[in-house]
Amino acid sequence: MLKQTDSQLTSKDRQDLLKVIRARERVARSAVAERGAALMAEFERQIAARYAFDDDKVWSEAARRVAAEVGRAQAIVAERCAELGIPPEFAPRLDFNWYSRGENAARERRAELRLVARANIEALERAAIVALQKASLAAQEGIVAGGLGSEAARSALEALPSVEALMPPLAFDVVAQATRHRKAGWAERLAELRATAALGPGPEE
Repeated sequence: MLKQTDSQLTSKDRQDLLKVIRARERVARSAVAERGAALMAEFERQIAARYAFDDDKVWSEAARRVAAEVGRAQAIVAERCAELGIPPEFAPRLDFNWYSRGENAARERRAELRLVARANIEALERAAIVALQKASLAAQEGIVAGGLGSEAARSALEALPSVEALMPPLAFDVVAQATRHRKAGWAERLAELRATAALGPGPEE
């Protein structure tokens, strides 16, 4: 569309550039909603993540050591139960569980985090649209004002920021920090859930 030399733009060149910039703005604004959905999907993946002890060599070794110690302690408990005449089927026992999630094991906590994440993403979407509009307007004003050579016009054409740059991924810890005033309460709730899961691997819902 533009000549390779850095000559001044013709009226037709300017009109063509304006059309392309407006088209790019429309496409970018449409991509904002898609980006928001992608960010939410990635956040959902983060809060749904589970971590098995054998996902990591250090975790696996730590779990092995704890299980061995618990096994030895349980033998002591069983011996004492026998001395007290407690039948094995009624005897208390020590056990070891690996909980594959933390606070996000609680459905209520995931719902709270999800609300905060959605609010953050909606704010990012609004800010991204405003930024795109401003960048588009600045590029159009530069072209309409005239005096641009072809190289400067190309720069104006590329002036719109990317949606990815305007809407970076949400970090789980940042969203969790936004609700830090509830952290103690959720730690207590998680402890309650785990306490009621005596026969299971954890209180995950």
